[in-house]
Amino acid sequence: MTGTSGRKRVPKGALLSLPIPLPPLPEQKRIVEILSLAEDLIKKQKEAIALIDKILMAKFLEMFGDPATNPKGWEVRRLGEVTEVLSESIAPANHSNEKFWLYSFEAYDTSKQPELKPGEEIQSNKIVLTKDCILFARLNPRKGRIWKVKIKKDHKNIASTEFVPFSPKPDMNLDYLYWVLKAKILPEAQENISGTTKSRERVSKNFLSNLSIPLPPIELQKEFAQIIEEFEKKREEMQRTLEILESLFKLLQKKAFTGELTAEWREQNNVEWEIPQITERQAVLLATIYYHQNIVEKPAMVTVAMKSAFLLQQEAGLNLGYDFIPYKYGPFSKEVYEDIEELEKNLLVERVKPKKDIEMTEIRLIEEFKDWTEKIIDSLPEDIKEIVKAYIEKYGKMELNELLDYVYAKYPEYATKSKRKREK
Repeated sequence: MTGTSGRKRVPKGALLSLPIPLPPLPEQKRIVEILSLAEDLIKKQKEAIALIDKILMAKFLEMFGDPATNPKGWEVRRLGEVTEVLSESIAPANHSNEKFWLYSFEAYDTSKQPELKPGEEIQSNKIVLTKDCILFARLNPRKGRIWKVKIKKDHKNIASTEFVPFSPKPDMNLDYLYWVLKAKILPEAQENISGTTKSRERVSKNFLSNLSIPLPPIELQKEFAQIIEEFEKKREEMQRTLEILESLFKLLQKKAFTGELTAEWREQNNVEWEIPQITERQAVLLATIYYHQNIVEKPAMVTVAMKSAFLLQQEAGLNLGYDFIPYKYGPFSKEVYEDIEELEKNLLVERVKPKKDIEMTEIRLIEEFKDWTEKIIDSLPEDIKEIVKAYIEKYGKMELNELLDYVYAKYPEYATKSKRKREK
C-alpha cells in the first residue's frame, strides 16, 4: 500500500505483477460458467432481501399514509415530545472492568456489532444506551441514515457520539418510530444541515427534536410492529441462506484456483495444469519450509528460513550459491529473500507479518496449493530431501534465540552486527 492516511492505495505495478494460476482457456470458460451460476443465485437472493424493505414501506404507507402530508389526519407531535434523547455519556477508559457492546458506523456497515471485553480500550467518550432506541447518524459520510437498536443484556451498551439515540415514550412504538423516521426524516435531513466543510456537515439535534411526525393510536402502531416481526423473521432466514450461498461461492472460487472444481472436466478432456517452474535452489528452500511446518508443527519465521539455508550450505555441504553477510539477525542473504518472493509469486507460500515485530514474520504454506508443493519436493533427489529433513529434525525445534546463539558461537564472523549479541 502507498499514500498518506485516508488516501491509501494499491500501486498499479503490484496489481500487474500479481501471480495467478492460468488453466487452459477452455477450462477457464468452464470455471466462469459455474461461478456465474453461483453469482446469479447470490444476486437474486440479495434482490429478494432488498424487496422486503419495499414491501414494508408500502405497508406503512397503506396503514398510516405519507407522514409528510398526513392524509389520514393523525395527531401531530414533535419528535422531542414522544421520544427521549439518550444523553448519558461515559469515558470507557474509566470502566475497564466492564463488558461493552459498541454501536458504530463501521459495525453497521459489516452487520456485526463488536463485543468489547474488559481491558479493551476505547479512546473517546461514548453515549450510554439504556433502552431500545433508534440511532440517527447526523455526521457525514453516513448523515441521515438510521438504525434500530435493541440493547443486549449483560453488557453496557454504548454508541458513538456522532449518533443521536431516540428512545420512544409509552405512546410511541419502536418499529413505528423507525419507519416514520425512514419515510420522513431522511429527505428533510438533507435540507437541514450545518457545518464549515463538506466532511463536517451534520444535522442538529434541535432540528431533530422539533421534527413534526404523525402519532396514530398505539394499538395500530403495535399491529404494524407485529407485521414487521414476521417479515424480520423471514429476512433472517433469507440472510442465513445468503450467507450459505456466499460461503459456497468462496469455496467454489478456491476449488477453481486449485483445479478441484473442474477436475472431472479436466480428466474427461485429458488436460493438466502446469506445476510452477522454480529453480532447484528454490525447491530446497521450499522443502525446508515444508518440513518445518510438518515436523515442528508451526510455520517457520523468515529468520529461521534464512538460518536453514545458511546451515544447509555451511554444514550439510549443499551448494546453494547463497552469499551471506553479517546482519542484525545475521547471517543474512539477499538471495534468500528473493527466493522467498519467488515462492510467493508462484502461490506456494505466503508471508504473515505480525502487528508489532516485523522481524518475526512467518512463512506459511498456502494450503490450497499444497499438492503443488509436495510434487515439487518429490521431484528433488532423494539424498537432498533426506539432508533437508534431517536438518529440520535436528535444529527445527530450537527456539529462535537458541538457534541464533548456536550459529553465532560456531560462526562468530557473522555475529559482528548481531542485535542478539548487543542485547546480551
